[in-house]
Amino acid sequence: MTNFYLDIIFDITCFWLTHWAPPPSCCLVKKRLDRAIAIYKSAIPGAASDTFTITWHPFYLDPTLPRPRKLGRERLAPGGTLLRVIGQVDGIDFAPKGRIGPRRDAHRLLVDELFKAFLENGGDITSHRLLVSAGERIGLDKTEMEDWLEGGQGGDDVDREVREACVNKVFAVPNSTINGGIELAGAQNVQTFLGAFIRVKKSSFSVN
Repeated sequence: MTNFYLDIIFDITCFWLTHWAPPPSCCLVKKRLDRAIAIYKSAIPGAASDTFTITWHPFYLDPTLPRPRKLGRERLAPGGTLLRVIGQVDGIDFAPKGRIGPRRDAHRLLVDELFKAFLENGGDITSHRLLVSAGERIGLDKTEMEDWLEGGQGGDDVDREVREACVNKVFAVPNSTINGGIELAGAQNVQTFLGAFIRVKKSSFSVN
């Protein structure tokens, strides 16, 4: 059995803030990673029992954002139209209408539901109400979340991880590292993730 450990550095709002064409998207990498793991487990001999531990690490692409503001289509980065087309291929309906602002609280909470709430439903990820609602959908306790957010727990940890990423020369996201050795920058496709998983599995066999 091979144990995979993935460390992914991301920002929930990453595709809105970049200026590349097409800009990478942390939401895309999440969808593609999920598909790659499913295909790997079903198609690679002996892979069904392999385990994947995924740790999401925060990043602020624009740490200077002073306050929440509404996004509009005019704020889409160059390549945004192409990104919407790419997103549809991966089952994501990107909507440039969410509210953008400091993501510190959002990074303290959860991943999947926030990608959907912000990138597809145009939600305000600076809103504690939205964060709590998203947490409830995955079974988290409402009162505990409200106390956590209002009390500021975890905020210093988020800031520390962002600083560590910068020290390690990570300046763009998503950035994925597999088992501490294979680093993949940007929203890599399913085939790239599969190839990396196979390399790790082969190397684990050679060691054992």
